[in-house]
Amino acid sequence: MGFDPRYRFKGHDARNESGHGFTRKKRQRRSHMSIAGANVGWVEHIPYAAAKGGVSGLVKGLAIELAVKNIRVNGIAPGLIRTAQSLDTEHSVGAEGLEAMTPSVPLGRIGCPEDIANVIAFLASSDAAYVTGQIITVDGGLTVAL
Repeated sequence: MGFDPRYRFKGHDARNESGHGFTRKKRQRRSHMSIAGANVGWVEHIPYAAAKGGVSGLVKGLAIELAVKNIRVNGIAPGLIRTAQSLDTEHSVGAEGLEAMTPSVPLGRIGCPEDIANVIAFLASSDAAYVTGQIITVDGGLTVAL
């Protein structure tokens, strides 16, 4: 399963071409949210981590409420992903910081945006028709190795 260009990353979610957070296909609707920082705490990022924890609860609550309308809601908790934000030394760790963290990732590499896009493509597919209310961690095994 490859990257589907219909999905764009807007910093915190993936949306379809229409710009709406929900997509429709064969009477099935789905929504996806990204929840980086929900699995671990960060020094000097308490409000951010707390907000992401709230989004995790939102995913689960929406999944239950919207299931009767056949709307699936799932979240993605990305780990270390090489993005413009993570490469920015003012707002994140920068390129050197990512490289220094690489040995702590069991799969031995920093993730790329396509790693997240592939999970979104799976969740949006009929292969995930029975998946709702889940937070999928995509971090190369980092959080389970902590």
